[in-house]
Amino acid sequence: MAGRRLSSNDVSVVIALAIVVLVLLLVYVAERGDVQALDSIAAKAEDARAGAGLTGLAPSPESPAFVGRDPGSPDSCGIETMKPGETEAQAAAVADRQRDEAVQAILAALEKRSELRVRAAALYFRAARDRVDTVVIGTCKDRPDACSEERQRRDGDNEATEALARLAVNSADPQVYAWAHRFCVEVPRATAGTCLMINALQWARLDPANAAPWFAVAEEARGRKDAAGLDDAMFHVAAAKIHDPGWGRATAQMITAAPQVNEGVVGTWLAALTAISYESLYLPSFQDASRYCDARALGNANRRDTCEKIATLLADRSTTLVGRAYGIGLGKRLDWPAARIAAAELERDAAYGLELREAPQPGEPPRCADVRRDLNRFIEIGRFGEVEASRRRVAATGESIDALAAERRRVAPSIEETPLAQAPASAASTATGR
Repeated sequence: MAGRRLSSNDVSVVIALAIVVLVLLLVYVAERGDVQALDSIAAKAEDARAGAGLTGLAPSPESPAFVGRDPGSPDSCGIETMKPGETEAQAAAVADRQRDEAVQAILAALEKRSELRVRAAALYFRAARDRVDTVVIGTCKDRPDACSEERQRRDGDNEATEALARLAVNSADPQVYAWAHRFCVEVPRATAGTCLMINALQWARLDPANAAPWFAVAEEARGRKDAAGLDDAMFHVAAAKIHDPGWGRATAQMITAAPQVNEGVVGTWLAALTAISYESLYLPSFQDASRYCDARALGNANRRDTCEKIATLLADRSTTLVGRAYGIGLGKRLDWPAARIAAAELERDAAYGLELREAPQPGEPPRCADVRRDLNRFIEIGRFGEVEASRRRVAATGESIDALAAERRRVAPSIEETPLAQAPASAASTATGR
């Protein structure tokens, strides 16, 4: 298969484009503090199975760099070009096969490992895949014509959430528990099994200095209409040392478990794009913080002090760009000094300028160098967090922040007007219609 190239309209390129679009729009409306618009875009992100997963890998220092290419060998990563007379559907089928083969090899490698988090990452992927497949096409029994042979082989394999919950209740690893919590909250109580033992408060006990589980505690308190519980959860959010929702850790585990074979690199890339889109289904919610810190509530001095600390935490100590954007949005609501806002927006625009420069464009097929760059970039983000990795990427260009920010602003006066943001609905719908 070496030497060929994927179709320029390959579905994974479209998914990646949809991810870029939705990331930019999510961050833009978060910084405006426009909750209604944010809810609308978050819904589109879920529909697209994309959301904000472009660079959503939280810190994972144990992850090595992705190698892929043997020294001295010709650069061949498994990209395939369309043959004369070949249709787009046939080209997409080739990409699907490469992805499925890579996923099978990666999951097998993960499941052979003894480390609890590594095995949990495989279960997380399986649980997410089953959830997405059920939502998109239902079961193979209901719609056999919509199921591939690979999908039919694993249809009904819906025990991953239960297995993940069992790992979590016997583990002190907060990441394993966080993965289990993300799925267990959606399981009906009548069929919950071990998920009945999974709750946000226990996650927070395992990771008390992290704001992410306390946001989940706040959501549960709101659901119970427990005002005192909501106040207590927000107090812990304000006192947290970091906001680390763990975006992308499962994807990073999958990349590092992939066979380091030249012709398999593109399959690993396609598998990583799929994994990262699955992880993006579970975007951290800041709606409770936004409501808690609405304009009327800020008239109370104690509430305002708590909200100031939450805004500072997210703006300065979130590992994710979306978390940082929410912090900036809250800061604007709290009337932060113009210089502080301007500095944050300058850094944001510099990062976006680089994102737009490197983002896949319609009609532009992927290259092996780009594929390897993406995989190594995911690993770097796994090591340092999304925000810090973005800063390092900007620094590595040797260009000034001002120059990169100016490049983004030349493309369009606002994020909403960038070329990537012109057609988010079409990109999203294409991704969903796989």
